Amino acid sequence: MPDQQMSGSTMLLLGGGMTVGVAAVLGLTLVLGPAHAPVRRATEPAPVEQISAGAVAVPALVGLDSMAATGRLAARRLGVADVIRVPSSLPAGQVVRAYPRAGTPLPPGGQVTLYVSVGPDGPAASARVTVPYFTGMDAQQARGVAGQLGLLVTVQGSGTTVSGQSPAPGTVLPRGGTVRLDLR
Repeated sequence: MPDQQMSGSTMLLLGGGMTVGVAAVLGLTLVLGPAHAPVRRATEPAPVEQISAGAVAVPALVGLDSMAATGRLAARRLGVADVIRVPSSLPAGQVVRAYPRAGTPLPPGGQVTLYVSVGPDGPAASARVTVPYFTGMDAQQARGVAGQLGLLVTVQGSGTTVSGQSPAPGTVLPRGGTVRLDLR
């Protein structure tokens, strides 16, 4: 079990280091200016990723390997909040899901949680599960994610969006453990 924790910690450090490196390159590019940046006329529409007041859209990350996803986020001046390893039919290392999802506007420096596959027989298929961040998901999507991780769900409220959860994200539960979702 300690090897899994060290592996996760090592991956977070590598992802964080990669994010800092890419951010430094991007910062220099912004300060010094790109060598061949296209000129955009004021009458042209803003690029898709610029939503409002400098906000950028979370890029599509599902299916990318985790390092490519981290690079794509850094290119948009977004960071990685957490990397959660989940069993999946996707090959190990590929992003299964991101929260917030693609297209969601975030301010520069905003953070995205990556759910990365360990493959169908990887170490996350063990007897313990890390509880993901369900808040903001629709109830059906949250139930699906919980089911894929082997977690049971109880629901409070009659809404369609998860407004709270117990236990907190990042808590480690035994497979088959129960998560309460508060709906609004």
